Amino acid sequence: MEMVWGSYVVSTLSLPANAVFCLFLFLLLNLPLRRWWPRLAFSTGEFVVIYLITALGGLLAAHDLGTVLVFMISHAYWFSTPENRWGENLLPHLPSRLVIQDREVLHGLYEGHDTLYTKEHLLAWLGLYRRSIPFALGLILGDVVVNALRTFLGMALGLYVGWWG
Repeated sequence: MEMVWGSYVVSTLSLPANAVFCLFLFLLLNLPLRRWWPRLAFSTGEFVVIYLITALGGLLAAHDLGTVLVFMISHAYWFSTPENRWGENLLPHLPSRLVIQDREVLHGLYEGHDTLYTKEHLLAWLGLYRRSIPFALGLILGDVVVNALRTFLGMALGLYVGWWG
């Protein structure tokens, strides 16, 4: 778990606590349903869907996706110096449409005493987000596929070994 600003951030755990807690609540809800109204009880597949939705929802709403991403896409240009030679070795390989190259726009982000709400800043950041949405959606889709495969393989292994009856 990571320590940020003096508090622990649950979204950095490998097992999302919010998804496990929601799954636990639905399991508790399922006990009386299974006993008195078996047709309304949740199936294993529905529990998997509940877990995936809450885990991915927590991932997308977590501090990791937005806050860290802003600094990652601007870090190389802001900290490029003649000593580290990033201008020669690193910056030519970064796609210009996915990073902010204007140091004046980045000055307010790193130094403070400035506002986001100027025409130049808004155009730079909104343009970046408009161009990076397909990339972010690709990352999210890849994450969904990997999580679905991992869950499916785990369930298949559990059924094969006999963990779930």
